[in-house]
Amino acid sequence: MTTNDIKARASVGKTVEAPFIEETGMGRPSLGVSQSSLNMKHLRVVHFAETLKGGPATHLQQLLPFQVSNYGQVAVFCPESHSTEFDVPGVDVHTTPDRPRNVSGLLALRKAWQAHLDKHHYDIIHLQSTFAGFLGRTLRRPSGTGIVYCARGWSFAMDSHAIKKTIYGLAERALMSRTDAIINISQDEADQAAFYGISGSKCVTVYNGIEDALWVPLEAPITEPLRLLYVGRYDRQKGVDILIEAMSRLDPARWHLTLVGGRVRAGAETEAFLPHVTNLGWQKPDRIRQELAKAHAVVIPSRWEGFGFVAAEAMRAGRAIAASAVGGLKEIVIEGKTGTKFTPNSSDAIVAGLERLREMDLPALGRAGRARYESLFTSDRMFAGIDRVYRRVLGAHE
Repeated sequence: MTTNDIKARASVGKTVEAPFIEETGMGRPSLGVSQSSLNMKHLRVVHFAETLKGGPATHLQQLLPFQVSNYGQVAVFCPESHSTEFDVPGVDVHTTPDRPRNVSGLLALRKAWQAHLDKHHYDIIHLQSTFAGFLGRTLRRPSGTGIVYCARGWSFAMDSHAIKKTIYGLAERALMSRTDAIINISQDEADQAAFYGISGSKCVTVYNGIEDALWVPLEAPITEPLRLLYVGRYDRQKGVDILIEAMSRLDPARWHLTLVGGRVRAGAETEAFLPHVTNLGWQKPDRIRQELAKAHAVVIPSRWEGFGFVAAEAMRAGRAIAASAVGGLKEIVIEGKTGTKFTPNSSDAIVAGLERLREMDLPALGRAGRARYESLFTSDRMFAGIDRVYRRVLGAHE
């Protein structure tokens, strides 16, 4: 189906209109795109993902219901074991056997994706995360198909050697010509992209969003111990090892930490837990919401972070946040209003940040965070921004 076919067919059902300009958390327009007359009810979109654990799965779980309701066909192609990371009726799920993240494994995944594209036509290919972005942009591009890429945390923004960052930046610049649009999930990501020479004309900032849920405001007085919650992977990026080190220096009578999550990559740390640290492992969304309701505050000790879904979840639940001052967290968390920020990669900084947080009005921080969630981080707002990107790409292919 061509773009003109999409325009020619009659519209059926509800269509969500995107705002004219998606604004960043700092109040600056990231990209304005003119309104398109495309009929999106016949749009066919596929999401390619090399991994779905953590943020990518949360993103798809929030985005796909809107796409199923507004588009003609929505598909996801991912490793077999990752297909259970999301559950959205109406999505065509295509899988390939799990493979190691090495040259042979990635080449086999690329071959499987190419075979799929040779048999199925899509109007939009949405590449989720770095490895999918690399593989997907080296495929033979089907005629009339738009390529949308979201790194979900630029590789050159990681805590790594400067030479590696330069190589990652050069690779992203080389693949830019094979990309119709690049979605940054925070203003920090957009700034990083500009620094490494990623074309601003192809970039748009669209914050991640999550659907609303019932929340219970935190009430004073706050009784000891102060209940902290961490949710996420136990990989090095997320800084759980530093958080555990910080907890070892805090009084168990005054502090308790609950961990929800687990390892994804080999070599992740955090084996030994303390008496005032409870490890629940991976949990379903309903259980996570229960733990958020029990918590006094949420701690996010990441070494680097493109966005930070957990911060949005904490604000939706009306809970204060203590977070590393990295990536999207720098703009999501407002110092002294929705929480506090600390220097990354430092247990000393975490201890100081947590001590600072407990002196604040936690119920007030939670209410302010809830208001910020409602204005910036809802799932319908995210869908509207991504829909705008698709319309722009399709218009360019007319």
